[in-house]
Amino acid sequence: MFVGVLSSQAQSAEAEKIPWHHTSYLAKDGAPSYVTSLAQTPDGWLWVASSTGLYRFDGVRFELFGAGVDQLLYTDISALRALPDGSLWAGYRYGGATLLRQGHVVRHYPAQKGGLNGTTWDFVRDPCGQLWAATARGLFLLKQDGFHAAPAALGAPPAVIRMQIDRNGGFWLRSPDSILLRAAGADSFKPVPGTWGWGGLAEAPDGGIWANDHMAGGAHLLLAPARGGAAQQWRPAPGPSGQMAFDRAGRMWNLRGDGVEMAGAGDVPSRQLSFQRGLSGETGTAILADREGNIWVGTNGGLDRFRENKLTQYPALSTQGEALPLAVGKNGEIWSELQVIDGPDVPPVVYDRATPTPTSFSTAEFVDRDGRLWMHTFDNLVRIERSGRGFTRTVIPPPDDEASKKAGVAPGPALGMDSDGGLWAVFHSSPYRLKDGKWTLNGGIDQLPKIGYTTMYTAPDGVLWVGTRKNLIFSLTGRTLRQFDEKDGISLGAVSQFFWDGKTLWAGGNNGLAFLAGGRFHKVVGHGGEPFQATSGIAQSDDGDLWLNSGSGVFRIPYKEHRQLLKDAGYRVQYATLNHEDGLRGAAPQFGGSRNIVFARGRIWVTTTVGVFWFDPKHPLHNRLAPPVAIRGLSANDQEYGATAGLTLPKGTSRIRIDYTALSLTMPDRMQFRYRLDGVDAEWQQVTNQRAAFYTGLGPGRYRFQVQASNNDGVWNDAGATLDFDIAPKLVQTWWFKAAIVALLLLMLWLAHRLRLLHATRQARAKFEERLDERERIARDLHDTLLQSVQGMVLVVNNAAQRLSSQAEKDDIERALVHADAAIQEGRDRVQALRLEDDPGELFDTLVQLGAQRLQGHGCEFVPTLVGKPRLLHPIVAEECSAIGREALANAFRHARATRVTLEVAYGAAGLRIAIRDNGCGIPADVLAAGGRERHWGLKGMKERAAKIQAALDCRSSADGGTHWQLSLPARLAYADHAGDSRWRRFLFG
Repeated sequence: MFVGVLSSQAQSAEAEKIPWHHTSYLAKDGAPSYVTSLAQTPDGWLWVASSTGLYRFDGVRFELFGAGVDQLLYTDISALRALPDGSLWAGYRYGGATLLRQGHVVRHYPAQKGGLNGTTWDFVRDPCGQLWAATARGLFLLKQDGFHAAPAALGAPPAVIRMQIDRNGGFWLRSPDSILLRAAGADSFKPVPGTWGWGGLAEAPDGGIWANDHMAGGAHLLLAPARGGAAQQWRPAPGPSGQMAFDRAGRMWNLRGDGVEMAGAGDVPSRQLSFQRGLSGETGTAILADREGNIWVGTNGGLDRFRENKLTQYPALSTQGEALPLAVGKNGEIWSELQVIDGPDVPPVVYDRATPTPTSFSTAEFVDRDGRLWMHTFDNLVRIERSGRGFTRTVIPPPDDEASKKAGVAPGPALGMDSDGGLWAVFHSSPYRLKDGKWTLNGGIDQLPKIGYTTMYTAPDGVLWVGTRKNLIFSLTGRTLRQFDEKDGISLGAVSQFFWDGKTLWAGGNNGLAFLAGGRFHKVVGHGGEPFQATSGIAQSDDGDLWLNSGSGVFRIPYKEHRQLLKDAGYRVQYATLNHEDGLRGAAPQFGGSRNIVFARGRIWVTTTVGVFWFDPKHPLHNRLAPPVAIRGLSANDQEYGATAGLTLPKGTSRIRIDYTALSLTMPDRMQFRYRLDGVDAEWQQVTNQRAAFYTGLGPGRYRFQVQASNNDGVWNDAGATLDFDIAPKLVQTWWFKAAIVALLLLMLWLAHRLRLLHATRQARAKFEERLDERERIARDLHDTLLQSVQGMVLVVNNAAQRLSSQAEKDDIERALVHADAAIQEGRDRVQALRLEDDPGELFDTLVQLGAQRLQGHGCEFVPTLVGKPRLLHPIVAEECSAIGREALANAFRHARATRVTLEVAYGAAGLRIAIRDNGCGIPADVLAAGGRERHWGLKGMKERAAKIQAALDCRSSADGGTHWQLSLPARLAYADHAGDSRWRRFLFG
């Protein structure tokens, strides 16, 4: 690409500044200092070539290309050309070329004899798919084995600096002293008549091919526009020019020796920007129109972006006051102090050309229902009427009461009219009403206080609304006055403006925006907490959208958004902003009650402390291109990684940063992003102008990061970009290690449980032994004392009986001695029972005998069953189990009215189980819940006996299913021979 334009010794005359938003990028911003070429690939990246390397730019950050394996042949790059297939060609000042695709080097073509051995200026692909290179040594064609010089028969010049393919397939060449064309189907290039030097060559949006010239200047049409349309007659400023480009509206841009120019046409003059007026360098060296309509200019000092403003400044007369007021007339014209604006394309009509004075500016304006303008100044109150013959100006005398005579005119910032046609105005902080040529203080309404009045507004329904600087609002309907204050929701501070949209009254003030609904005012808050502070102007366009002029710029609230407020007063509205980035200059005026934003003749008009601006809501400069999204890289634990799919991060990674971007170059600072990390974020994380995501505390596993973006006008790329990566686990993070830890914990819990059981068993057996020792002591005492004493008594009585003479008396004593011997034997049996252990199976035999005894006289079936090999029971256990079984059998035979009773005694390895079932009438639920009948101790006794030996006693009973008793006791407590097991067996298995 041809780089640069030779500087001109003569500077062009001072021209109007280019009316686009301008941003410069210098070395301090990371931009290269000498830009040689520009290109934009289809993925949205802006590529910037320089004498010190190749950069790519996303609108926020410059990134030097060529690290790692993607090394370039040279750093001094002379040409860039992006092709529709996504490839990017770079040419070098020392010859040679490099092909890049998707941000990586594909192939180098070094400078060599017979190849690209001269400075490379440009690349182009013709309709046949052949790639050509323009160099200082001529035209070259790419073949399988590299670049080759074009055949001599083509007639190409010995040096080519610029190439262009037109809509008809024509191939244009520009050399340092000629322009040539090979028409579609022609065999060779033919010179274009004329005297040509260095310069640019470009195609306009209408298909026209244009050239300029460094020495001769001007603009020359080489190929007429498509469809036979008339070509625009461009009038560049006199002087040398170089490279050129066309924006999306077809305007011509030229690089000049002293800067850059937007060429004039028709009555529109040329507009320019030089280094002295803000350009990044003294000389323009490269120019590009990007896919969003921005113009990029490279200079010898940096890079510049020109973006078309959404707001256009109107050439209105200035004011001596804070800002010009706006008032819409009955025909849609706009009154503004001493001028009338009839449209954006015509100059204002000035109806008073008197020299402005420090006191002649307007403090308030109002257009009444007859279309007359009322204007309040520090000099007087005037009424202006417009007719076909011109303007009529009438001065209205101020009030002449005592208060006015003392304070003077002292006009206030408010004018309005009530439903009866009375004009209201403020003088020396007091409201007056003018009717039939007479001023009345407070309009005759005593309730109006003397306070700082800030604004008045006449609603279409005739209600006069009055605002104050002390957070008070008044409404006047006829002669009825109503006051609104804090208890009615007012929190605006100084009230600046009112507006009635046909359904709702809106009020603006220092503290924001509010609307009236249900007799109360409700504060409006925007999405993200926007307070709309310092709202001093309110208007509505014909599509229903609400427009605010505020301290932060101009806000647009869509119709459906502010209608939602009527359903939900707490709803946070979506909105759009227009500020200095969109061409707005100055700030919204905060003094005066005049309108400072209006809708008239299809446009929004807004006034600021700088001037008057307009915006066309129906034809906005809307960016409809969804931005491509790219993930730039990932860093983990402060180690940089690329954005390679399937990346595996090192063991122990817990902290990551993911850098991403989106390629919208118009307003990158207004872009919004939303991202989430699957498995971590439950919802999308939404941020504005933030291009990095941070995560901490991550564990091993597979992750997917997703990011989406919207451009400055809210157009989203929902596809976005994704990055899959894995984090390798440490030893302690592997599944099997965790499983082993869990198993170890379970084992420890089990061991703790076994230890607890062992301890409980020892305690239970200790109690059993205590009871057994006590029984043996009692047996010894009974044997050694009571039984021996009774036996002695029997012997004494027997001896005494032998000495009796009466046989009858002897017989009585003999019978008594027989009973005594029986009692002694029973005592001996009882003592024997206290001391002896039962035999294995004795429990089963005992219960069977009891069942057989109970069976007599009941006529039911009794089925005993023994399960397992009988084992010796602990005496205490045997006694208690026998007693419990006896009671259960007694209940079954005595109360159940059963036809079948079963007994099952099971000696198991895990423990002893006794089950007694019947098919009788069951135990009533209330009796079972109460633990037995009143004054009956059978059920309670069974539970108490079971508790003593730590057995589980379960009873299930129903009227149709009978009763099922089950007594369960673990082996460690039940069996006397359990202590014979090994210590480890008892510990592990109970």
